[in-house]
Amino acid sequence: MTCSGCGGTGPLLMGRCRACRTTNNGGGKTMTQALATVGQYSPSQIAIITHTLCAGASPEEIQWFMAVCHTTGLDPFSREIYAIMRMDHNVKKMSIQTGIDGFRKVAGRSHEYAGNDLPVFDCCGTDGDCGGLPKRATVTVYKMVGGMRCPFTARVAWVEYAPNKDMSHNTMTFWRRMPHAQLAKCAEAKALRMGGFVPAGIEFQPDAIEGTARVMVNDEPANVATGELSEG
Repeated sequence: MTCSGCGGTGPLLMGRCRACRTTNNGGGKTMTQALATVGQYSPSQIAIITHTLCAGASPEEIQWFMAVCHTTGLDPFSREIYAIMRMDHNVKKMSIQTGIDGFRKVAGRSHEYAGNDLPVFDCCGTDGDCGGLPKRATVTVYKMVGGMRCPFTARVAWVEYAPNKDMSHNTMTFWRRMPHAQLAKCAEAKALRMGGFVPAGIEFQPDAIEGTARVMVNDEPANVATGELSEG
């Protein structure tokens, strides 16, 4: 059975999902009608956002997520930005996080982004073999400042950013399968922030749908959450 308001599936009451039931938003509009005024989303896209991308979020949180997508110009359907549900003192709350493609898109729109170097890794092995886990990753991005191509270099350490340092109990397959690529994303995101391409309020999440880590790309260690998330 599907919702009579948006066609989505999920818990229904009197034939309508929670987002489509009339709320106290003035004029007796349904939440779906109210959300249609935020950004340029079709009813079917709003249904996907409500029931899939923001599953478990309140109508107000969904409206907030859509407003942030509209303001930043990031596309939730292309995995540039994510709505992440976590438990906070036994209360499920939503946070908004951005993948590396979102960071790159924001940088490219600045018209000051001038490319980046390939990541450089410090190896854990004494023989210089990086076949195992990387110790550190360094990425340099470039920004045009006064007609000059200026470098912004960021280095991140595995022990500060990996959700599980030795991977012995890691459930995040991307970090297990591609440890170098994941750490390089963190370094690139930090370099883009250092270059002033990304607003301070935007968080970076290299695995926003796959695991339980919350990686804050700033000068603080990673905060590994135990919420119920699941890729990037």
